[in-house]
Amino acid sequence: MIERIAPRLLHPESRFFLDYIGGEQSALRAFEYAPNALTAAAEARRSFRFPREELAARLRDYNAKLTNSSLVHASIEALADPTTLCVIGGQQAGFLGGPLFTVYKVVSVLRAAAWLSDRLKARTVPIFWLASEDHDFTEINRARFLNASGDLQTISFEWEGRGRPIEHLPITSQVRTAMDDALALFSENRTTARDLFLPDASDDYAAWHARIWSRLFADSGLVLVEPRTVRAMAGPFFSRALAAAEEITSSLSERVAELRQAGYAAPIDPERAGGLFTFAEGGRRVRIDVPSDHVDLAAGSPEAYSPDALLRPLLVDSLFPTAVNVLGPSEIAYHSLLRPLYRLLGIF
Repeated sequence: MIERIAPRLLHPESRFFLDYIGGEQSALRAFEYAPNALTAAAEARRSFRFPREELAARLRDYNAKLTNSSLVHASIEALADPTTLCVIGGQQAGFLGGPLFTVYKVVSVLRAAAWLSDRLKARTVPIFWLASEDHDFTEINRARFLNASGDLQTISFEWEGRGRPIEHLPITSQVRTAMDDALALFSENRTTARDLFLPDASDDYAAWHARIWSRLFADSGLVLVEPRTVRAMAGPFFSRALAAAEEITSSLSERVAELRQAGYAAPIDPERAGGLFTFAEGGRRVRIDVPSDHVDLAAGSPEAYSPDALLRPLLVDSLFPTAVNVLGPSEIAYHSLLRPLYRLLGIF
């Protein structure tokens, strides 16, 4: 028997999320399409010109390092077809996979893609975005377990490269020690757990996490992607976003005001969101304060730039034929601000 927990018990303070899933117009009108307008949304996404061939080539190269699954290969090849859509979810590269909700999110991506394929009678590929460009180290450097005494035990590691993107983090001796300490808590199936979590000799921290998800879900056709896999394709998007920085801020301010007027809390500060980062000396990720100075540089050298959490969905949807995003409550609140930005940046 499947037992469901009422969302209001899990997220009592997330009013916008609760109103959205409850079908309240005050929340639904923030989006271009209602959740049940799947056919219209799919047709709109198909009409956009995606760089499908290059995208498939990059995904093919990246995933070939993780698995030889024919189902993953077929998923990637399908993306080159102009009728194919995808379902995308993502999360940071949390230690040993991160919080349990991350695996729930991956499973939701897989189930949503299968359901949408049947509903729309169109190939829909499941994709998981590993947010390895994030630089918030304290979000990914620990895991909590119940030990043999029933006490909550935190296992963590440190890194001298704090402030750099997680994609720069190697598998250090501290990471390996933390992994060994965590696996020692597995009283049963310890060998199976080690087989799942053991990194490949060529892995860095982010690739290691992609490998974990691939080992679990390659047989379901799940395609893995990191920002660095597709960043070289992002020059046009980065350049447009930098050139439109003032309009983005103005639009976000208006949307925040509209949400507040409707009785919702503002999910972000519009003066400090909706922008790009670049990389300072030593590889630290720093927010760009004068966007106009970087318009041409980003177009020619996109590898030196990355979007913040608010612009990331727009970048993803400029590259992938996304029909559905699998989101948590906070992510849905972020997305409620983005409708005018999709039009501003030409992503329909």
